[in-house]
This record gives sequence, structure tokens and C-alpha cells, in this order.
Amino acid sequence: MKHVAGIPAFIAAGARAGLHMASQEERLTVIPGTATTEDIVKLMQEKGVAVIMKLSQCADEMHRCMELHPEYSYHYFENVGTDREVYLNDVQQIEERRFPYFSLLIVRNDKF
Repeated sequence: MKHVAGIPAFIAAGARAGLHMASQEERLTVIPGTATTEDIVKLMQEKGVAVIMKLSQCADEMHRCMELHPEYSYHYFENVGTDREVYLNDVQQIEERRFPYFSLLIVRNDKF
């Protein structure tokens, strides 16, 4: 594992998982731990990709979003760039996890 200074965690996470962060007309929005389910739904309706940082601060809302919107794809990361890095894209496994401070979630609506 190599830590590269200046590379934002969500960019490193996307590269690690082989994700296109945003394609063609998609808009990429980075949201702090204040994200709500409604914020995510609005972005998904606008062909957006959401990156939610500091999941520990909005864990209940993100669990609610996953429950209400199983049609979205969820990519969960924690401790990106460290030897304790975790990547999950199975909603059930994500829901079972306690979100630490250094965690993020990439949400996409792949139907577009």
C-alpha cells in the first residue's frame, strides 16, 4: 500500500475499486457528514454521483437511504490508503458495519 500526499481519499478509493467517478454528463458532488437521504435522492435524479465523507456523522441517514433505495449502487470505503483499508459494495455488508470517522460512501444510480 502506498500513500500519495495530495490525492483525495475519494479519488484513491474510486481508483482502488476501478470506478469511474463520473462519466459523460454525470455530476460529481462531494458532501460532508451532513448528507440526508433526500440529498442523495435529488442527486441521483439529476444523474449525479454522490461521495459522502465522514459517514460516522450521518450513519442513520445513509442506512435509511440504502433501505429505501436498493436500486442505487453503493461503494463503501474506510481508512483508504492504509493497511486497514476496507472496500465493500454489498449493501448488507455495508449495513452491518459501524462507520468510523475515516469512511466514505460513493453512491451511483446505474440506471442512467
